[in-house]
Amino acid sequence: HEDPSVAARLDRSVAPVRRFICGMLGAGVLAATAAHFVGPQPQGPDGALVRAQKHCEDGLAAMEQKNYDLAAKLFREANFLVPKHYLPWIWLGNCEELRGDDVAARHAFSRALGLYTQPEWRPQDPLLLIDLRKEIRVLDDKIWSAQKLRPGSK
Repeated sequence: HEDPSVAARLDRSVAPVRRFICGMLGAGVLAATAAHFVGPQPQGPDGALVRAQKHCEDGLAAMEQKNYDLAAKLFREANFLVPKHYLPWIWLGNCEELRGDDVAARHAFSRALGLYTQPEWRPQDPLLLIDLRKEIRVLDDKIWSAQKLRPGSK
C-alpha cells in the first residue's frame, strides 16, 4: 500500500517527528509505548488508557511490518479511547502519510499539535512543536499542489 514517492520523501526526511517515530520503533514497541502512557495524563473512561496502550503497541508492531492500514485503524481506536492523548495522533499521522492520504495525515498532525499545546502536557519539547508545525506546512504544500494540478482547477 505504500506510495513509493512518499516513502522516498520520508527516507530523505530528517524531521525529528520522523526520527522520533523511527526511534520509537527501533527502541522496542512495548517499552517505548509504555513510557509515553505512564504518569498523570488525560484518561478516558475506566480502563480506556490500558486498552489504548495495547492498541498503540499493536499499531507500532503493524507499522514495523509496514501494515499501515491496520496500524492506522489501531491508532484511530486508541484516539477514540483517550482522545486527549497526543501521541496516537502523531502515529496516526505517520500512517496516513505512508498510506498516501495527505489530508488525513495533516488532520492527525494538527490534532496532535492542538493537544500537545494544552496545559496537561507541559513542559513541552520545543523541537516536537516546531517539527509538528513543519510537517503540517509540508502537507499543506503537497495538498495545495495536488489541488492545483487537478484537471479543471484554477
